[in-house]
Amino acid sequence: MNISDIAKVRANWMEGFGNDPHLEVILKRDSDLLPWKSFRFSQHGHLFYAEQGGEVRFVFHSPNDHAGFGGAHYAMKMRDDWTPRPLGCSKCRIEDRTVHLYGPWSSSASAVTRAIRPVVSASIMPGKYREAIRNPNYYHRMKRRGRAYEGLFIGTAITLEFAREIIDRFAPHLDLYEGDFGWVPMIRGGEPKNPRRNRKPSRFSEGMSDEQAMVIEL
Repeated sequence: MNISDIAKVRANWMEGFGNDPHLEVILKRDSDLLPWKSFRFSQHGHLFYAEQGGEVRFVFHSPNDHAGFGGAHYAMKMRDDWTPRPLGCSKCRIEDRTVHLYGPWSSSASAVTRAIRPVVSASIMPGKYREAIRNPNYYHRMKRRGRAYEGLFIGTAITLEFAREIIDRFAPHLDLYEGDFGWVPMIRGGEPKNPRRNRKPSRFSEGMSDEQAMVIEL
């Protein structure tokens, strides 16, 4: 995805819910997300990570748990400058610099941020869904109500640098705030919806891992 593929950027504030807001990126009609096979991955312990054109792909691998994504098979071509390390399981394999994982799992962008580099969760609508969605009557009804961009969003992640670039160009009224659980949009010069940065742990979450505390605190 290049910046020229983007038609609109906005923030979904999750009004009425305690969830953090998130970015929504709407692509032009002839634009789509990059295919999985075009990415080249690096291995960081149990994390496999790749980025291209601002888009990020990642999965976590557990040698003792192959139930992620229903046990689906993921083939990941490694970067030329990266040698894959042993996977520690008999079911997975490495062939011709391609790692074959079965049932890996993903986590939030904040987990990748803590492990490697800052990435931002985003919902992206490929151009083909802007009009060619499963229910055309629903689309045209929303269009008559002035909501022509209704369609199918796909959850993914983008680099922090790319997120800032597209915000500066398409939504300059927005900014990004680093909360405890990732980077989230906010009104530039305003206050974040759910300020958690450096918040004192509650008596319930003290001593828990980040993931456990997140479930309790939310």
